Amino acid sequence: MQRKKKYNINSHFISELKKGSEHAYTHLYKLYYSELCNYASILSGSDEKAKDIVQHTLVKIWEKRMLLNINSSLKGYLLKAVYNYFIDTQRKKKKEDHMLQRLREEALLEYIETSPEEIENMHFLIEEEIANLPKKCKNIFVLAKKDGLKYKEVAQKLNISVKTVERQMTIALKKIRKKLKK
Repeated sequence: MQRKKKYNINSHFISELKKGSEHAYTHLYKLYYSELCNYASILSGSDEKAKDIVQHTLVKIWEKRMLLNINSSLKGYLLKAVYNYFIDTQRKKKKEDHMLQRLREEALLEYIETSPEEIENMHFLIEEEIANLPKKCKNIFVLAKKDGLKYKEVAQKLNISVKTVERQMTIALKKIRKKLKK
């Protein structure tokens, strides 16, 4: 009997969220935020990353509230959403790390087999391609690669999302790689 009552509260709550009730969303936030942060902190090993993961997850839930299809408890759904976002970010990071490692290895091989004149020419081509990047992309690339800032630091400095930094870095690296292959 108790379980049915909780399910009805969840159903009503989810229904209110779908209708766009900011009160329901605020309640959701207050009710689950710290618990989700604790869970995300265990997953990520970082309180800062945990806050980012939970913030992103809760924003996505609000943005996609009309499409919510929760067949389990709301808490279970939220925990699963946090877990899925964490796994997605890990996969993307692993893929990006792999790509950067491959670029380093390629660059090292090229360096070993390349004359000083060719290295100077490649350096010139890289600088030229960086200069030709779109302004936003160039700014992000310079902050991340030349100034050595982490993507999160770049995002904070430019008041943009980490996702935007990741996308712009991918664009920049592809353009530079393409220029070097020519």
